[in-house]
This record gives sequence, structure tokens and C-alpha cells, in this order.
Amino acid sequence: MFVTTSQLEGDFSSWELSYPVVTDPENGLAKLWGFAITEMDRPGYQSSPGLVGQPGCAIYSDGELVYDWVLVPNEANLGGALDRPRPAEILGYVKAKLAGEEAVKPEVDTEASDKLISDAYKAGKMPQFVVDAAQKAGRTLDL
Repeated sequence: MFVTTSQLEGDFSSWELSYPVVTDPENGLAKLWGFAITEMDRPGYQSSPGLVGQPGCAIYSDGELVYDWVLVPNEANLGGALDRPRPAEILGYVKAKLAGEEAVKPEVDTEASDKLISDAYKAGKMPQFVVDAAQKAGRTLDL
């Protein structure tokens, strides 16, 4: 198991992963797996044309797809900034499927994103425009 990112380089230790991070600035793996690729002009990512592979997950076993999820940027997830399934739930699902057990596919964790925005706003670390956009998109914030 490994993670890919469109970032050219960086310190990924804050991601707290137990597997390697592979930089993929050309988005070759994102394209292969069908992840959304969007334009972004942000330092640290491939510039010109500035395309970034959005988050996604594809897990295979013996060449068979066991689990996949792709973030589709939209207003509700603030253009792709929010909403991912929980990694522990993904791993639990995959382990169960590989063991031949029934399992419920993990869903996107919107509550954690809403809490993150709310807590950061209360601490004075979330810009008002993000809160405004989140509320406009129908997010449930505790402000």
C-alpha cells in the first residue's frame, strides 16, 4: 500500500501514514486510476499547466479491485478541499472483503470536515470566506 500526491516534494510526516508517499507530479497514477484532475495554481504542485490529481483510493488484490473511492470536486466539498472516507474504515472494509466476510463500504466523513471548519473558525484560524462557502453549500457548522 502506498499514497500518491501531486505535490512535487514535501514533508509528509504530518500525514501520519504507516506506508510510503509517492510523488506523482505528472498525475500518471491519478489518470490510470480515474481520479479527478483539476487545475490548481498553488506552490509545491506541478506548474504549467498546473493540474492536480484529486484525492482518491484504489485497492486491488490479485489484480481485482476491492475498494475504490474518488473525490469529485464540488461546492459542498469546497472544490475538493474536504470530505474523505476514514482510512481505518477503508482498511477494515478491505480486510473483511479479503476474508470473504460481508462488509459495508465506508462513506465519506462529512462530520469530521464540518467539525474541523467549526473548530478552526472558533480558534480564529479559518478565514470567513471558507465558512461562508461552507454554509452556502449547506454544511452543518457549529459556530
